[in-house]
Amino acid sequence: MKPFTLQAHRTAVVLIDFQIRLFQAMDETISFRHAKNAEHMVFAAGAFEVPLIVTEQLKMGRTLPSLEVPEGTTTFAEKTHFSCFGHAGFEDTLRETGVDTLIISGIETHVCVAQTVRDALGKGFQVVVVADACLSRRRMDYRLGLRRMQNAGAHIWTAEAVLFELQGCFEGARAKEISRRIR
Repeated sequence: MKPFTLQAHRTAVVLIDFQIRLFQAMDETISFRHAKNAEHMVFAAGAFEVPLIVTEQLKMGRTLPSLEVPEGTTTFAEKTHFSCFGHAGFEDTLRETGVDTLIISGIETHVCVAQTVRDALGKGFQVVVVADACLSRRRMDYRLGLRRMQNAGAHIWTAEAVLFELQGCFEGARAKEISRRIR
């Protein structure tokens, strides 16, 4: 895999199916920490002024209130395909933003996240999967889902790595806010 630098002006954040009903089925020992890291991705979208796209799987309820998704966020509700690219307007929205890199996190790692990543890579996007902001009900599904995406060409990073890569240096109020958030 070639060296890769995450650049805000070329990037969108995608949160896949962080919905109450799905979230309740996740392992409580890690689910709240991973949801907190998804919150960091919402922060990153606002702080670095990158598009934020949120999806909701049909009949699985609303997005977690703790994510506090800002108004104006593009939301694809009632998604009926596992891959976000199965929703008619998803790819069009990405193309309209002019981005070529996606920061992706969501539920479930081995299904909706993995299929979206597969399709994104197939359509020429660079993909960063935020491993500590993804969840599956079973550990094996989670681990194999990450491996599958990495083998396909996705970059597997942590929320902290994403935040500091976008920041680039430890100067200014935003860098201090990032440092405060990840403690």
